[in-house]
This record gives sequence, C-alpha cells and structure tokens, in this order.
Amino acid sequence: MTAPTTLTFLYGNASQQFATKQWTWIALRVSALLVDSTYIPLINKDKNVSDIPAGSIAARSNALGAYMTAQTSIYGICNGILPTFDGVSWPNPITAIVLYVDTGIDSTSQLIYYSSAGVGFPLIVDGFNYYIAPNLTYGGWFQV
Repeated sequence: MTAPTTLTFLYGNASQQFATKQWTWIALRVSALLVDSTYIPLINKDKNVSDIPAGSIAARSNALGAYMTAQTSIYGICNGILPTFDGVSWPNPITAIVLYVDTGIDSTSQLIYYSSAGVGFPLIVDGFNYYIAPNLTYGGWFQV
C-alpha cells in the first residue's frame, strides 16, 4: 500500500489542540520532516513523530538545531519559515512534508500537518540542500 499522491490535512490531534486553545501557533517550536511513500498517514491515529516509521523519514529541518521562524497567524492562516534541509540524500522520492511540535523527543513531539500536494512532490533528492516553502498563493501552511 502506498500513500495517496496528493493529500493535505491537519492531524486529528492537532485540530483538537488548536480547537481547545491548547496550542497557539506563534508559540510552538515547529520543525519539519521529509518523508517518503513508505509512510501511510493515519489522520486520527498518528499523534507523535514516533508514529512515523524511522525508515520513512528522509530528513529533519532541525538537523542543525534550527526551527521554524517568523511564525504568524492572520485570519487563522498559519505561516512561518522553515530552515533548509541540508545535504539530503535518500534512495526513494520524497512524497510529503510533515510539520510537528518539536520537544526534542520523538515520542512527545506531536504531529501538526501533512502535505503531499506541494509543487515538486515527489521530490528526487541527491545530496543538495532543499528548502520547502508554504503555499504562497494560499498565504501559509494551513488554516485553523
């Protein structure tokens, strides 16, 4: 089984955290993962980074200790700038980006957002630095 080719959603737990005001976007320490098609996302089951098989994770945006910056939320549209994914090599095409609240521990780092619908996915990586941007037409990563 492979992941759908284009899919974008907030994980169920993330929707609940935003809806109950447990999370404020601009206060979160956000990082991102690049994943391949071996990860089959389960919107209402997957909660933490540890729910994603380690063999599906090609790269982490926080590899050099940097996190999302310039986070804004206007009319519920959440935006921010991710650091570069440095020197990414992976045998399989990258099929999606996953945003998560980074606690430094995969089992407590909660998943926020999944998207395989970005321009350039699937992405063949071959050792270069890669920058993934939010949907500039839409105005950000997602809306809550």
